[in-house]
Amino acid sequence: MTKNNNNSDAEISRQVDNNAALSGKAAKSRRVKLWLDFVMLVSLVGLAIVLWVVTPEQYELAPLFDDLDMLAGSQQPEFYQDLEFFYWLELQHGQD
Repeated sequence: MTKNNNNSDAEISRQVDNNAALSGKAAKSRRVKLWLDFVMLVSLVGLAIVLWVVTPEQYELAPLFDDLDMLAGSQQPEFYQDLEFFYWLELQHGQD
Protein backbone atom coordinates (compact mmCIF):
# COMPACT_ATOMS: atom_id res chain seq x y z
CA MET A 1 0.00 0.00 0.00
CA THR A 2 2.84 2.37 0.74
CA LYS A 3 4.35 1.83 -2.67
CA ASN A 4 1.00 2.62 -4.28
CA ASN A 5 0.73 5.79 -2.21
CA ASN A 6 4.23 6.83 -3.30
CA ASN A 7 3.26 6.36 -6.97
CA SER A 8 0.07 8.31 -6.53
CA ASP A 9 1.93 11.03 -4.63
CA ALA A 10 4.49 11.24 -7.43
CA GLU A 11 1.76 11.36 -10.02
CA ILE A 12 -0.13 14.02 -8.08
CA SER A 13 3.08 16.03 -7.78
CA ARG A 14 3.67 15.70 -11.52
CA GLN A 15 0.09 16.80 -12.28
CA VAL A 16 0.49 19.79 -9.98
CA ASP A 17 3.70 20.74 -11.76
CA ASN A 18 2.00 20.34 -15.16
CA ASN A 19 -0.95 22.43 -14.02
CA ALA A 20 1.40 25.10 -12.72
CA ALA A 21 3.28 25.15 -16.02
CA LEU A 22 0.02 25.33 -17.97
CA SER A 23 -1.33 28.11 -15.77
CA GLY A 24 1.96 29.99 -16.24
CA LYS A 25 1.59 29.68 -20.02
CA ALA A 26 -2.03 30.77 -19.76
CA ALA A 27 -1.06 33.78 -17.68
CA LYS A 28 1.63 34.71 -20.19
CA SER A 29 -0.87 34.29 -23.02
CA ARG A 30 -3.33 36.55 -21.19
CA ARG A 31 -0.62 39.20 -20.66
CA VAL A 32 0.30 39.12 -24.35
CA LYS A 33 -3.35 39.39 -25.35
CA LEU A 34 -3.93 42.29 -22.95
CA TRP A 35 -0.81 44.02 -24.27
CA LEU A 36 -1.97 43.60 -27.88
CA ASP A 37 -5.44 44.86 -26.97
CA PHE A 38 -3.87 47.90 -25.32
CA VAL A 39 -1.67 48.63 -28.34
CA MET A 40 -4.65 48.34 -30.70
CA LEU A 41 -6.75 50.65 -28.50
CA VAL A 42 -4.00 53.27 -28.33
CA SER A 43 -3.52 53.04 -32.11
CA LEU A 44 -7.23 53.54 -32.78
CA VAL A 45 -7.41 56.49 -30.38
CA GLY A 46 -4.35 58.03 -32.02
CA LEU A 47 -5.85 57.59 -35.48
CA ALA A 48 -9.14 59.13 -34.32
CA ILE A 49 -7.29 62.14 -32.89
CA VAL A 50 -5.30 62.63 -36.09
CA LEU A 51 -8.43 62.43 -38.23
CA TRP A 52 -10.28 64.80 -35.92
CA VAL A 53 -7.49 67.39 -35.68
CA VAL A 54 -6.43 67.37 -39.34
CA THR A 55 -9.43 68.74 -41.19
CA PRO A 56 -9.89 68.58 -44.96
CA GLU A 57 -9.72 72.39 -45.20
CA GLN A 58 -6.02 72.21 -44.43
CA TYR A 59 -5.38 70.39 -47.66
CA GLU A 60 -5.28 72.43 -50.83
CA LEU A 61 -6.72 69.90 -53.24
CA ALA A 62 -8.66 72.35 -55.40
CA PRO A 63 -5.65 73.44 -57.50
CA LEU A 64 -4.96 69.81 -58.27
CA PHE A 65 -8.39 69.42 -59.84
CA ASP A 66 -8.28 72.61 -61.93
CA ASP A 67 -6.15 70.99 -64.61
CA LEU A 68 -8.23 67.85 -64.45
CA ASP A 69 -11.22 69.75 -65.86
CA MET A 70 -9.08 70.90 -68.77
CA LEU A 71 -7.80 67.40 -69.46
CA ALA A 72 -11.24 65.82 -69.26
CA GLY A 73 -12.91 68.53 -71.35
CA SER A 74 -13.49 68.41 -75.07
CA GLN A 75 -11.71 71.71 -75.75
CA GLN A 76 -8.30 71.79 -77.38
CA PRO A 77 -5.33 73.01 -75.29
CA GLU A 78 -4.99 76.02 -77.59
CA PHE A 79 -8.39 77.21 -76.37
CA TYR A 80 -7.09 77.38 -72.80
CA GLN A 81 -3.89 79.10 -73.95
CA ASP A 82 -6.03 81.76 -75.64
CA LEU A 83 -8.03 82.19 -72.44
CA GLU A 84 -4.84 82.63 -70.43
CA PHE A 85 -3.62 85.20 -72.97
CA PHE A 86 -6.86 87.18 -72.75
CA TYR A 87 -6.72 87.03 -68.96
CA TRP A 88 -3.16 88.34 -69.08
CA LEU A 89 -4.25 91.15 -71.43
CA GLU A 90 -7.03 92.07 -69.05
CA LEU A 91 -4.59 92.24 -66.16
CA GLN A 92 -2.22 94.43 -68.21
CA HIS A 93 -5.03 96.75 -69.30
CA GLY A 94 -6.27 97.04 -65.70
CA GLN A 95 -2.82 98.19 -64.56
CA ASP A 96 -2.59 101.06 -67.07
